[in-house]
Amino acid sequence: MSNNLQKLSDDLNYNLKNELNDIIKKFNRISYIGVLMARQTKCGMTKFPETA
Repeated sequence: MSNNLQKLSDDLNYNLKNELNDIIKKFNRISYIGVLMARQTKCGMTKFPETA
């Protein structure tokens, strides 16, 4: 019985870790894109005020 519980617990932990990693990867990608966009608009506004 305890072996089954241990295996179940291990499987759950493994699945949770994978899902968390996926979420973190997606979040990092989104924030990276956000930073790039913010940087572009900031540069665009400071360097080329006439086009903004």
